[in-house]
Amino acid sequence: MMRFLRWPPVWVLLITTFFYFPVVQNGFVLNDSNLIVGWELIKDLGNFPRFWIGFIPPEGDPSYYSPLKTFFYALTHLCFGSSPLGYHLFILALHLLATFLVYRLSFLLFNNTKIALGIALLFGIHPVHVESVAFISGGMEILGAIFFFLGLYDYLISATSPAAVVREENYCRALLWSFLAIFTSETTLALPFLFLLSEIIFYHRSFSKNAWLKALQRALPFFFLVLFYLLLKWLVVGNMGQPLMGSFYLHMMLMIKAWAKYFWLMIFPFTLTVNHQLAPGIFSFQAQDFDSYAVLSQSLLEPVTLVSLLILVGLGGGVVILARRHSLLVFGFFWFYLALLPHVFFSNGIYFAERYLYISSLAFCMLVGVGADRLIKWIQENNKVGGLKIFAIISGISILAFYGIKVQLRIHDWKNPVTLYESAVKTTPESAALQGALGAAYLDQGGFDHAVEHLEKAVSMSPQDEHLYLVLAEGYGYQGKLEEAIQAL
Repeated sequence: MMRFLRWPPVWVLLITTFFYFPVVQNGFVLNDSNLIVGWELIKDLGNFPRFWIGFIPPEGDPSYYSPLKTFFYALTHLCFGSSPLGYHLFILALHLLATFLVYRLSFLLFNNTKIALGIALLFGIHPVHVESVAFISGGMEILGAIFFFLGLYDYLISATSPAAVVREENYCRALLWSFLAIFTSETTLALPFLFLLSEIIFYHRSFSKNAWLKALQRALPFFFLVLFYLLLKWLVVGNMGQPLMGSFYLHMMLMIKAWAKYFWLMIFPFTLTVNHQLAPGIFSFQAQDFDSYAVLSQSLLEPVTLVSLLILVGLGGGVVILARRHSLLVFGFFWFYLALLPHVFFSNGIYFAERYLYISSLAFCMLVGVGADRLIKWIQENNKVGGLKIFAIISGISILAFYGIKVQLRIHDWKNPVTLYESAVKTTPESAALQGALGAAYLDQGGFDHAVEHLEKAVSMSPQDEHLYLVLAEGYGYQGKLEEAIQAL
């Protein structure tokens, strides 16, 4: 037992488990009922061929196509049925495995146990990952990330091993892991770009034409894997997702704001919610909830878009200036945003989500981990700065404590539909969709007065939404207000 506790990653995994374990008390939320409880396709493993061809997407998501994720939904449904406990334990285990793989990757890249531990700890307990762990349907994306990390590990080994047999074996395994990743989670569709970037930065350590050609030659089969997936999806589903209001220009204006907010959330994860306000009248999802004028008036000169663009240009410009001396900054910047690309071009109506940061966040964790190590070394080399050393220790402990408390609070937010929508309404009260969802959640739990209160707000904010009137009428009916119920209809 003592030997086990001396194994470096075990303390990272224990701390992560301590912070995240309360998630096992949570229930189903959001579209868990559609994907897990009510999706007939996954209730029989004999439907496995139909996960690939003859696929029937779940209700409300016509662009959904993920054969292996569907298979894992079916497998977990076979094991856990309609009990959320088993799913939460499974997804927590996946997050711990992903955290361990982050440690292994970091050690491979930096050959430093302390740096690898710091990166893994930051990745494991960052509050922005709560959505990935607490949201069962979204949590299956972690499985795709695990396959991705395994593929990247073998890919990098294959680039450096002196033995030809080892290089070939690891390269073939990388292809297999990548196939599993791509067909499990669309978040991993940026995989070939990220593999290419990692090889250039950490092994060629050069931006020369020769280095790019060598790296591109090795990465080419992985690009073909992505193209094969996209072709199969188009043939089977015929829906690759739609840009905002059918306009690629308006969609990109929204993505500029989203990308700036992603950067902000990684550094300052204070306001976390299931539905962020990206600009006045524009939210994370459900375009019908948006202010049409706010969407259509988007442009590069619109204040929120302009500020967001300046942030992104400033970050990119700083990286270019420091590229020769600090290649890790180049890696961090491009990794962070390349990993988000699939959700730009293959939108399923969700334009911003904290769980989309799961793979992207590795870049942030690496930059902070390496930066903290260099700061500690500088402090140790300058013995006279005792006050700074104490400040660094207190800062580290404070960040750890803040992350732990924030994780606990966010897990409570995801406990059930009422707590989730209550927390969301507090941060984004302008959303009629959230007000209506909270009202419906109260209705399901028998809180009829609270339900009607929020449904009335939703109707006043979105009077054209016919569904809201139906739910409001139901609420009035439960209150015994039959006249109001008839008027609502």
